[in-house]
Amino acid sequence: MSHLAITHPAAAALLRGVAVASLFLLHAAARADCVDGVREPKPAEREFHSRAIAALVAALPPAPPGAKLTGNVHDFKRLPAIALLCRDQKEGDFAVDASRSYVIALSEAEFVRRRAEREAISEQQYALSMLPPDQKAQRQTLEEKASAGYAATDAARQVGNEAAAKAREAEANDFSKQAREIQRAHDESVRPQMEELNKRQEAIGLEGQQAAVRVAINVVRLPPATARNPVGAFGEASPAKSAGLKVYNVVWSVNGPDSPLRQSSRRGVGAHVLQRNPDTDTVLATANVFATEVGAHATRR
Repeated sequence: MSHLAITHPAAAALLRGVAVASLFLLHAAARADCVDGVREPKPAEREFHSRAIAALVAALPPAPPGAKLTGNVHDFKRLPAIALLCRDQKEGDFAVDASRSYVIALSEAEFVRRRAEREAISEQQYALSMLPPDQKAQRQTLEEKASAGYAATDAARQVGNEAAAKAREAEANDFSKQAREIQRAHDESVRPQMEELNKRQEAIGLEGQQAAVRVAINVVRLPPATARNPVGAFGEASPAKSAGLKVYNVVWSVNGPDSPLRQSSRRGVGAHVLQRNPDTDTVLATANVFATEVGAHATRR
């Protein structure tokens, strides 16, 4: 059995996982973007892609206990083939990508409880947006004066008294401005409370826990260390992608709202595991570690 030419030992360890995966090809040449048309991949490119995508699928962990897969699910009998390439693309000018998404749905009782909590916050927000009775009365008085002023403006114009019309209109505009200022000042005074309520409401998710694991090889740019979601990379960036049909880098990321499911993925694929011995084949397989950790922590809510 042939193997990929892995230029970084830790990358080799990352690619030796187990699982059936849902995946997609990062580089799929769109025919409309190919000025000179498209070409069929060369046999060597097909072989490289076939082995690469199988390795990436194997690196994706299975659904942990309590979680379900979302999106398309592929097994090793129906892995996607490499897409057509642009005619002017050099050999190996493609990256390969596989991903898998998970969700831990809320129980019916938990969903109902969270929905009621969100609705209660919405009611608080509505009550907070309302003017106190005294301010409401002031605004109403000003709005009535503004309305009467605009009516007087129209009446003056109808009899041809433009000077009186302009005077009444200016007064009406002033009353309207004062009324709006009362509402604006109130909105500003409760803004910090509104923002806090918004944060609380946004934190109450109704979709359950979601996470998506992505593994790719030969990307042009490695993920930044400052990324907000858990990421990792081995090897060097490869502007020429899979030139020479070798593996120059392996990157992984875990995306989704912060939750025990996503947090457990950070523990599972954390760089500290691989950094213990990054240059030998005895490094713990990232995918296996991820699966174990997620299985242990994913059901926490």
